[in-house]
Amino acid sequence: MLLADVLAAATVAIGFGGYLEHLAGTPTVVNAVALTIALGAILWVGVEQSIAVAIVLTGLEALGLLFVIAVGIPSWHGTDYLAAPRGLTGISSAAAIIFFAYLGFDELGNFAEEMRRPDRDLPRALLLSMLVTTVIYVLVALSAVAVVDAERLGDSSAPLALVVGGVLGRRADMLLSLLALAATANTVLLLLAASARSIYGMAAAGVLPARLARVGRTAIPVNATVLVLAAQTVLVLVGTLRQVAAITDAVVLVSFMFVNASLGWLAARRRTDSRGGKRIAEAVIPSLAIVLCAWLLLHAVAG
Repeated sequence: MLLADVLAAATVAIGFGGYLEHLAGTPTVVNAVALTIALGAILWVGVEQSIAVAIVLTGLEALGLLFVIAVGIPSWHGTDYLAAPRGLTGISSAAAIIFFAYLGFDELGNFAEEMRRPDRDLPRALLLSMLVTTVIYVLVALSAVAVVDAERLGDSSAPLALVVGGVLGRRADMLLSLLALAATANTVLLLLAASARSIYGMAAAGVLPARLARVGRTAIPVNATVLVLAAQTVLVLVGTLRQVAAITDAVVLVSFMFVNASLGWLAARRRTDSRGGKRIAEAVIPSLAIVLCAWLLLHAVAG
């Protein structure tokens, strides 16, 4: 999961670079590296300050997505949402790509130490965030394909800006691109913070070298943060958006298969307190999840 987080951060950073290139014409790679440096400076200031920046950027991100939804609503009625040119194979490949969007939810656990009551707040935050974002994702998808055809969306480096610009013109395109910059920067910031926290936790537990658990004056894991920033920079320099995203999907799906295998093993060894139907569910649900992840993995690799 740590590897997946760093890969995902690099993927979204390249996406940021694409939107900035769409706006300013500067090279995508240069933009992505500049973002990495800027976010490194924010992380260096401290956890509270980084989270405060993330909250502001999250608000802007939500505003941009709601704007896309509103722009596309008038076109919903004339769209064939059941069209599937590539059949089940295309749907499965799309599902494998969409899986990437759900990577961030597991990061909530990395910030349990920052919660007042993690036993209560963490499950609530996890379920509520998944519910709200799924609804938003679906509505954005409906609006996007209603306004712009699939081929143009797939070829664009700034697809949501293309959607808004197609309805409201160049100025709206620019506004949405700015909001997309805030959204992608926010995602990279949170992934980098979570990755550094993961390294810190493993180093503190003795799984990684102890020097990676060193905490600086601003209460951030200094060496761990430098390591993830360096790793992201290398990935941005050597990979394209499609390449890094595909590798990220594959790594995430494999790691989720291991997680579900562990859950099934715990249930089979009676390491949990559940009984009856709940114990059966603890064995069946992870098994089904492994099969589904394997299916998506095949299509992610093939795609």
